[in-house]
Amino acid sequence: MLDPVLTPLQQLVQQLPASAQPPTGQQTTGTGRHPQAAQSALVLALVDRLTVVFRHVDEPEAVAEAFGKAWPTIAALLDRFQGDPDAMERITRAPRYALRRTGKSGAVLLPVLYNSLPSHFARVQHSCLLYVASELIKVFGNDPAQNASLGKMLEQMLGSAARNLRNLQAFSDKPDLADDTFLLAGRALHYCPASIATSSLLPLLLESATQGLLVQHREACQSVLSFLTRLCSPDKLAAWPPEAQQSLQAAFMPRGHTLVRLLIAGVCGALPVGRIPDICDALFAILKVAQQQGRQWVVQTLSLLPGDVAADSDKVHLLETSNVTAAAGADASNLESLEDALQELSEVCRRNKRSQSAAQSALVT
Repeated sequence: MLDPVLTPLQQLVQQLPASAQPPTGQQTTGTGRHPQAAQSALVLALVDRLTVVFRHVDEPEAVAEAFGKAWPTIAALLDRFQGDPDAMERITRAPRYALRRTGKSGAVLLPVLYNSLPSHFARVQHSCLLYVASELIKVFGNDPAQNASLGKMLEQMLGSAARNLRNLQAFSDKPDLADDTFLLAGRALHYCPASIATSSLLPLLLESATQGLLVQHREACQSVLSFLTRLCSPDKLAAWPPEAQQSLQAAFMPRGHTLVRLLIAGVCGALPVGRIPDICDALFAILKVAQQQGRQWVVQTLSLLPGDVAADSDKVHLLETSNVTAAAGADASNLESLEDALQELSEVCRRNKRSQSAAQSALVT
């Protein structure tokens, strides 16, 4: 099944230099392509065929065995093409589809993947490596026996990514990295929350989310907002172990006021109108977790808006719905009411450029 693809691929990999990027200023073939470029193109074509095998063979055990044979070659390719994002994306499709197809049958490869993925990501932070880790979480995240190893992998990869997403400009410059960082964090919250809610990793992620919440890139922004929504979901929190809940309280409460201020800034014009439903989900979750403290954050934030931008009467609906949402027992109908109140405030603050600019000056500091 695999040999017709893997054997020539292994032979070609051995012929590639340490870096598979064609050297500049050297002689090309008569077609104008450097020989190394042609060789790299052939390698990637074989990688695509390898991906097809993993994607379409419906035999988990056979694919797991084939994946084990192919991984050393895949790892070598990740080293050699680490300077080529497009090639890295093509190469990492193979392990992604292999993990999807093998399911729990791929457990034999876990020790290697737990070590290799963080190692490759430390050298070059391509978001496609986070995508592979996300597939691992999806398959093995609900296995308590894997929590410690998954937690270590997440600590290394997400911690490193969060440290490099320290400000809004970094989010704007690397939207794919931001998107996949918070997609992975959100998936981990769903499958193995104790691996994320640690005293070392969660503060890094929350600080990064705070810095990048107002990124204009749609997918990156939605991933951050979705992460916050999942993090503060009362239904999910009830199932967390006590130490994870304590880590959340310690990391979230000092940043809660800033997060609420930035969410409302997004409503008032810092983000497109289309983001308001996502903002509402995040604010709803925060109010449910922080309760009256969360409601007080809303009060303090609205007090920052100048009277000529939003009069007290313009703020009443949001204050009332925030109070109801923060109270125990709020349901989905409160979510609809909260979104209506946010839409009303948005219309008031976006009614003209002067009002929108003044709102941003007051809320984005």
